[in-house]
Amino acid sequence: MGLNGSLLLGVASMGYYKPSTIQEKALPSLIGTNPQNMIAQSQSGTGKTATFLLAMLSRLNPERQYAQCLCMAPTRELALQIASVGRDMAKHMKGVTFGTAVRGEQGNQ
Repeated sequence: MGLNGSLLLGVASMGYYKPSTIQEKALPSLIGTNPQNMIAQSQSGTGKTATFLLAMLSRLNPERQYAQCLCMAPTRELALQIASVGRDMAKHMKGVTFGTAVRGEQGNQ
């Protein structure tokens, strides 16, 4: 799929080795040579969060030490969940960090 080896290592360490249906359909358009914007829907638990995080993380340049991505979520709980999954996925990507800005939390890590 053209994903960074360090990113794939992080995904594999989470126990995922094969893309879900939504990931198989969406990722080629999101991370291909001519990336496209997309609106997609799928049932809960089908891999949507991983899909957009993989697309975001695949575009990062860890040598650039400034914010490169912003992900907004409608609830505090979802924002924290997305950041947690992203940290797990990116744990082998040197120079990649996550921060959260949610009410009542200091979430920079």
